[in-house]
Amino acid sequence: MNEMIIKRLSPSKSVEDLLIKKTSDLNWKYVDVLFSFKGIYTLGIKAFYPNKVSTVPNGTVLYPIENEVKNRRQRLYSGAYLLNHFEEYQELNTLKELHEFIQVYETLGNLIPVWPGANSHRGVFGVYDLADLYFYDSKIEEFGRSFYNNFFTETSVYNFTRFCQQGSGIPYDIQDYLSMDREEYRRFLNHIVQVIQDRNNQFPSTNL
Repeated sequence: MNEMIIKRLSPSKSVEDLLIKKTSDLNWKYVDVLFSFKGIYTLGIKAFYPNKVSTVPNGTVLYPIENEVKNRRQRLYSGAYLLNHFEEYQELNTLKELHEFIQVYETLGNLIPVWPGANSHRGVFGVYDLADLYFYDSKIEEFGRSFYNNFFTETSVYNFTRFCQQGSGIPYDIQDYLSMDREEYRRFLNHIVQVIQDRNNQFPSTNL
């Protein structure tokens, strides 16, 4: 399992690059991953090891606590930091639900076509990189609905509810995500896996 964690945290080809032939066949010009492994893994560290993570009040940036000292110069999300410290998180690393997420991570269901500039909007508008938050943010929603209007149907893989499941019991406020406990994090992972699998099932088998 550790080898899988290392692979996902290491600099390598992105899911977008790995599946570029498939997305090109679908005429997806700009593509983004729905659920970033580093982002989801970082939330898991917060859920499983809350005493090792800090943030400012109502803040969205997570910092590591090292030797009982908050290190505000180091972001927990850093790939280099996570690679150097992932062995400290063995309970998280062996989590069945995390393993199931890894199994579907590099599949087409974890990708979505986006409009030009969609990635930069996260930084410009300060929107957290989680599909369930990003696409429903008031600063982003208009872009999304305008772009996806040509694709939108109730059962389409482009339907917002295919990856933002209303009534799923998943929180929609960033502070709710940052305060998840272990059981809530497990449910969140199950939600992610179900979203990816549901979207995979919507594609013609020739694309998978």
